[in-house]
Amino acid sequence: MDIKVDESTCTGCSLCKNVCMYDAIEIINGKAVIDDNCVFCGACIDACKFKSIEITGLSDKHLDFSNYNGVMVFLETLDGAVLDVGYELATEGRKLASSLGVPLSGVLIGNKVKDHFLQAFEYGLDKIYCIDNPVFSNQLDDIYAKVLVQIIDKYKPEIFLAGATSFGRSLVPKVAAIIKTGLTADCTALAIDEEKKILLQTRPTFGGNVLATIVTKDARPQMATVRPHVMEKKKTAIAES
Repeated sequence: MDIKVDESTCTGCSLCKNVCMYDAIEIINGKAVIDDNCVFCGACIDACKFKSIEITGLSDKHLDFSNYNGVMVFLETLDGAVLDVGYELATEGRKLASSLGVPLSGVLIGNKVKDHFLQAFEYGLDKIYCIDNPVFSNQLDDIYAKVLVQIIDKYKPEIFLAGATSFGRSLVPKVAAIIKTGLTADCTALAIDEEKKILLQTRPTFGGNVLATIVTKDARPQMATVRPHVMEKKKTAIAES
């Protein structure tokens, strides 16, 4: 998979550069140039008025997503405790999973996190993949990325959500780049297209003056990071010991 700019139609207007959250686009000699920071989120494609940008290299086999199922949420921790944004995403993920009729899972990685394992179930999760090891005492994104890639490759969620925290903004783009899927960053709203059954990812753009809704049509999982404290945190069940 690659992303290309048609230089014959590109005007160097900078619309694509202005919406890129990953500083992956520069205007060089009057043309947009996209570098390796790109995570294939598609924001630049939606912003381009001249249809000069496209993702290439997708064959038919990439479009068969029948083996992807479920919504998965990354439960980020600090000092062993799950951050509120993890519970906010679990609450929102429950709504998305129910709309699709699929299971909701959580990924809990860290050191001494097992004490919070049962509490996480109170927010609508059907299952949790927990990895508790001292190696995760420090938030080293390279180590976390390797584990998340393995989990995603094994369980194949159709949707993957994480918090747009400082750690999430560093970690999740690496995961998306490794598994070659798109990522929509800093979302403020999520919904399911009832007809197409795909994730609608809404985020501010153009300096926050416009809300753009982005979809990931040609890759899985559909990945998004969500800003903390913009979604409700609500318990939906009582954890059983």
